[in-house]
Amino acid sequence: SREARSRLLLLEQELKTVTYSLLKRLKERSLDTLLEAVESRGGVPGGCVLVPRADLRLGGQPAPPQLLLGRLFRWPDLQHAVELKPLCGCHSFAAAADGPTVCCNPYHFSRLCGPESPPPPYSRLSPRDEYKPLDLSDSTLSYTEMEATNSLITAPGEFSAVDAGLGSRENPSLESPKPLQ
Repeated sequence: SREARSRLLLLEQELKTVTYSLLKRLKERSLDTLLEAVESRGGVPGGCVLVPRADLRLGGQPAPPQLLLGRLFRWPDLQHAVELKPLCGCHSFAAAADGPTVCCNPYHFSRLCGPESPPPPYSRLSPRDEYKPLDLSDSTLSYTEMEATNSLITAPGEFSAVDAGLGSRENPSLESPKPLQ
């Protein structure tokens, strides 16, 4: 609807304004670190971008710096800072939750997925048959039995199927099963 679109544009503009005020607080070195992290999409290991904890608000809600930059540069649908977990190399990982500074490098955080989130694409099962597990329910031997039957190594004092005359030319009806292809 038109009202929802207007509200979305207003929230987007507010995000830009609040983020701009946050970025203005950064020193040049921190801005360079942030720029390198964003341009490389976290591919280049970079340092923390520390900012003082601020009372920023977005849509009437508290908006910590890591939430603002995480939403702007990585996850547009990010709603709350509790969805973020600092990576172990980050200042925010070791710092107290109420410390004077917080890292706002969006690539120093991972996002926690809630139970209502769909699984990541790499964990979805492929519908193609070649990736489905083999159905060995009609097999008469288990894997270990087949492995032992096909093995030529025997323990001292024991005999193999070949020693017993099984699976040899004398008794072809009792040959060892062929390995599955």
